Amino acid sequence: MKKSKERQMLPTILEFLKRKNVDFIDKQNICKLLKNNDKSLTEQLYELRDGYK
Repeated sequence: MKKSKERQMLPTILEFLKRKNVDFIDKQNICKLLKNNDKSLTEQLYELRDGYK
């Protein structure tokens, strides 16, 4: 959900991990998708999976 606390905290957590040089695999570019608040993250991931953009 766009307005959930988890959605709001996830970008902060991921940026923290990047700054601490923690390696994590982000094949779906979730970090980039989180910056787009127009759509839900789940909807965007389904579109990527199904080949839409």
